Amino acid sequence: FLQAWQNLIHQRQSLQKDLEAIRSSFDDENAGKRARRDYEYEARKRLYIEFEPLLFQLTEKGEDALFRILGIAFECKLGNLRTSGGRLSDQSHYYSISNMYKLIAPLTVVKLMQQKLTMVDLKLVPQINSLYTISKIIPWTLSSDFLIKYMAKLDYDPNHENWEDLRIKNPSVYWRQGVPTAQLDRAISLLIDDRTGQCMSFGEFEDKWKDQKSTMHATFEIIFDLFRDFHPKTRPILWRILIIQAHLYHALARNRDEKLATDSTSKLVIPLNPLKKLHNMTFDWDEPFDWRQHGNEASEEEVYLKPFGVAEIFLHHRLKGLFDDSFSSDKQIEES
Repeated sequence: FLQAWQNLIHQRQSLQKDLEAIRSSFDDENAGKRARRDYEYEARKRLYIEFEPLLFQLTEKGEDALFRILGIAFECKLGNLRTSGGRLSDQSHYYSISNMYKLIAPLTVVKLMQQKLTMVDLKLVPQINSLYTISKIIPWTLSSDFLIKYMAKLDYDPNHENWEDLRIKNPSVYWRQGVPTAQLDRAISLLIDDRTGQCMSFGEFEDKWKDQKSTMHATFEIIFDLFRDFHPKTRPILWRILIIQAHLYHALARNRDEKLATDSTSKLVIPLNPLKKLHNMTFDWDEPFDWRQHGNEASEEEVYLKPFGVAEIFLHHRLKGLFDDSFSSDKQIEES
């Protein structure tokens, strides 16, 4: 009887140890879950605090850039942008100065995003991750001139030893239509106001640009030259880059206006417009991307099919799952 009693006590003690181990395991697991939940909550909060104000700025400045891109086509239609003597010929002309600012300022906001979000786990909020994926492509496009050359199968040789003379006679081939990454980064960074840590205002940029001895003027010379005497017909690669940017800025604007998605349900930020759809947006004039002064200046294929086809292929490959189901295949575009 004594032996049985001792065995019972021993079993009871063993069960108590097992129970304590199970309780400890549950406590550790719950503590881990609480720690993870607290970490994710703080990380999400920081993500929203850091990202949302910059996204708002990017969307606003991106809309300015989008309307400038549309405005370029409209000014071409009116005859105000020409291969020489147009509004983009004079570096002191308001249109030239505002053109540089409106097309580079959004890229500065993207750089601020990259600085702020370096240490944040973007995957915690899929919607923000997708928007950031779209945003960070925008600066890269302006240095993608050689990639666009191969995609569009265009002749392009801005590094020719006689480029300076040749580009006057044949700008579509010999005029540089993109900005090397290092030089672009310097221009983007220079628009960050040292006092506020934000993108400087247009007025500040204009004052610095007009000072021909300033670092701003020296750095932005390449941006001015990029658009000097710009016309879509004579700078087909740069025009395709601008159309790609128009898609991206339009995507950000639609995300703001339509409030499409929730973090848990949407992989798709917005259905990026497939071939030849973006030009059907509602504006104050018909066919907003049609830059022709008269119908026989260029074909529909040259104005719409080819540049929009390249933009679609580019965005499909760079954004993959963020593109909508109505995407036309590369083969269909190439065949057309």
